[in-house]
Amino acid sequence: MNKRDFLKLSGGLGITAAMGGRAAAAADSDQLQNMTSNAIPISVSERKTRVAKAQRLMQESGVVALLLEAGSALVYFTGVRWRRSERFTGATIPTEGDLAFVTPYFEEPSVRESMTFGDDVRTWHEPINFVRGESTPLASGIYVFGEFGVRLEDCLHMTEDGPRLFSELSASIDKLFG
Repeated sequence: MNKRDFLKLSGGLGITAAMGGRAAAAADSDQLQNMTSNAIPISVSERKTRVAKAQRLMQESGVVALLLEAGSALVYFTGVRWRRSERFTGATIPTEGDLAFVTPYFEEPSVRESMTFGDDVRTWHEPINFVRGESTPLASGIYVFGEFGVRLEDCLHMTEDGPRLFSELSASIDKLFG
């Protein structure tokens, strides 16, 4: 047998095996039952319960607020499905009170359409961003005018020894990182 005949034969056997496997899989799939036929969508009540539990755990742990970026955490707590982009859209869960969505000004109508509960949407504008009511605009970052801000130096990450800052605190607002 030469190389060409061998390849033809092995290719033919491979196709035959694949077709036989598909037929067997089709026969098996007739016996499968739909696992999602009794699935119940997550209710607004369940999402509010999740937020309340998070708030209770935050109070017990001394955490002031959770910042939820677009992705699975935002869906889990709010039901809002939003794609990540270069412009932050997310929500904050304070230790008490209602959650608030944070989004660019031009996204507000779309965010409101996506919301399953609540009505607090805080918008931000790209040209000027303020931190904690400061009148000095920063070069980068997302800040809600005069109310609260998110700076990398304010963000924590968890370690075995507890929460740690990503960077040292700065001495002034003019110098972003310590």
